[in-house]
Amino acid sequence: MTEKHLAQVNIAEQRFPNDAPEMADFMGALDAINALAERSPGFVWRLKDDAGHAMDLRFDATPGAEILVNMSVWESIETLRTYVYTTAHANIMARRAKWFPQMKTAHMALWWV
Repeated sequence: MTEKHLAQVNIAEQRFPNDAPEMADFMGALDAINALAERSPGFVWRLKDDAGHAMDLRFDATPGAEILVNMSVWESIETLRTYVYTTAHANIMARRAKWFPQMKTAHMALWWV
């Protein structure tokens, strides 16, 4: 029997450029939050660029919009849920409206790989 993992992708429209003062809190926490993910039980893989994050990888479906892409793979939905909602990641999620407006269309997907 083949072991399956849970892949997730989510996108967000960025309110400000990466180097804007309004993004400083988010950008300052990014490396620590990504490192936390990689140390978390159940983590398998995440999309990242040469800088070690995915902030420079863009989704260009909406002209003029700054759409960020986040993708990762986890051993199970439980391990993903634990990381997202019970670690320091939850503190960032609680403040996301400061950096990213609420999307009016689907912005995440989960699937088994």
